[in-house]
Amino acid sequence: MRWSTALYSGMFGVFFMAMTRLFHFSDAKLNDMQILFKSIIYAYLFVLLIQQTCVLFGFPIFNVSNYSPLEPWKLNSLMSEPEHSGRMVALLMYSFLTMKEIEKGSALSFKESWNEDKILWCAFLWVMLTMVSAGAYLFLLVVLSKLLNRKTIVSLLALVLVLAFIVTIMGGETFMRTYKLVLSVFTFDTMKMFQADHSGALRFVPSIICWQHLDMTSLNGWFGYGVDYTSTFLYRYIPGVVKGYTGGGLMLYALEYGFLSFLIFAISSFRYCYDSDNKIATITFWTFSILLSGVNLQITWSTMMLLYINKKMKESSV
Repeated sequence: MRWSTALYSGMFGVFFMAMTRLFHFSDAKLNDMQILFKSIIYAYLFVLLIQQTCVLFGFPIFNVSNYSPLEPWKLNSLMSEPEHSGRMVALLMYSFLTMKEIEKGSALSFKESWNEDKILWCAFLWVMLTMVSAGAYLFLLVVLSKLLNRKTIVSLLALVLVLAFIVTIMGGETFMRTYKLVLSVFTFDTMKMFQADHSGALRFVPSIICWQHLDMTSLNGWFGYGVDYTSTFLYRYIPGVVKGYTGGGLMLYALEYGFLSFLIFAISSFRYCYDSDNKIATITFWTFSILLSGVNLQITWSTMMLLYINKKMKESSV
């Protein structure tokens, strides 16, 4: 065992417990949470606008991370990479809409939400559409699905078509890669996934490979092969990565620490996140931000914490 890794995981766990206990003891109101979520979304927008201005005028890019000159407008804003920022902003907007629904006491419609929070919606859409991230496009749809009902299905479908048109104009190549990747995922053919979108495939393929190497009939399968075991073989199955490459989200955790540890964390995190009134959104957030991400990432624990707060705020209002 590498103690630095174990302590890092423990640090995240202590942070989560401290924040949830602090939330229980606090007197946080719905309006307080709405202001908090709005402020953070505006912060993401502000940093992204600065970065976009830097790209436009050829200045050194502020707070840049995981940047490629080949995709100059694919910017990270406040997270380590654009895809993580897309997920985080979507989660913040989802949480904001949840607070509004609790305050209202019934489901929101897009028209109603737009009329009340036009500036916030403009900020949210600008971040999600101009970040040029496939993940941002996906989670934009996840947020919109929260507002979906029989009365709004036509207007939301029209909005999605308009947004799809805008996306194809602004980042047509990214959109097409995402579309091809989604189709290839259902084939479970890892080579087809890489052919469709190499960067996007790295979100799925390592987990699939780790699952294929998990032997449930052995002691190691249940209690783990040890830290860094995945790095000894994963690079052989993934084109374009260096020797020692590692990844696989929670499936890496299952392989290195054992399927038993994986089950405990997966079930616990799912219970914290799942909301029976918003099945599609919460399962999607859990799948992409926890199952496919892993344990030692900020996005994992942020997702768990915010979805847990949403559930508790809803329960306390009943």
